[in-house]
Amino acid sequence: MEEKNKIKEKVNSLIDSFNKNDDQTDVFFPKIDGKKYFVKIAGKNRSKYIKNEVNALKKLKKIDSFYKNYLITSLSKNNKNAIVLKYIHGSNVFDSLFEGSEKNIKTDNVVDLYKKLLKKIKMFHDNNLTHGDIKLQNMFFCFDDKNGDPHIQFIDMESVNDFSQSEGIYNNIISRKYDFPFKIKRSNIIFKDKNNAFLFYKYLDIYSITISMFYLYRKDVYNLISKNKDKDKLWYVDGDSKSPIDFVNKTKNRLERAFHYVFSFLPLLKNSDKKQEVPDINIDINRILKIV
Repeated sequence: MEEKNKIKEKVNSLIDSFNKNDDQTDVFFPKIDGKKYFVKIAGKNRSKYIKNEVNALKKLKKIDSFYKNYLITSLSKNNKNAIVLKYIHGSNVFDSLFEGSEKNIKTDNVVDLYKKLLKKIKMFHDNNLTHGDIKLQNMFFCFDDKNGDPHIQFIDMESVNDFSQSEGIYNNIISRKYDFPFKIKRSNIIFKDKNNAFLFYKYLDIYSITISMFYLYRKDVYNLISKNKDKDKLWYVDGDSKSPIDFVNKTKNRLERAFHYVFSFLPLLKNSDKKQEVPDINIDINRILKIV
């Protein structure tokens, strides 16, 4: 009880000193009795995402041992919300494997990481959850001790949807480096039913993992596209519109075959916001695992 009171006292003082606006979030790493914690504080307009993350972690701790003791507590004060998490030693995939080097990651290493991430997200999907914000920065190499091998986990559960519930947080989809080569706005899409939405968000997760692995495998394409993105962040090369599938050859190796399969669903989504609907996307994660 004394430890919880100390945590509460420290987090309340952090909330009092939080000077961001209502639409912002900030993170802190306080030490309490020599123990480090991860604290995220959100202004009132972002508070629903903190509450969503708390609910997601409560469900995840029942299905994955990693999350069992991950959530410490959550607090609300003065229209601000805070979440306190166990501090995890490690590094995200972007910092570990992507930034600071032009070299592509070896195919076998990408395959190994890809399979682990697909199995992780399958566990989410099998329990009616979607992550909703997968990117290299939200894939985390965790070290249980200094000498052990790292294991990979997803972090940042603000955008998790729980499709076992009647309602969820359905975020707007905005084109970015980890998303689609065309702009698609979620607020303009009307889902036929909850299953239609679930299929859409499952594909989002799988695509986001796949495009992230593709960038590790082909950093040259990432750099090429980044330099040629227009103001809407669409994919252009020499004035021509491109898609990730234009840069893979399904006959080359098992990894590119898997990429090709996932990217082949993209045409189903193009202009879905203008049509105000999205078709059922029946991608098979087990098929991807068999390919790689």
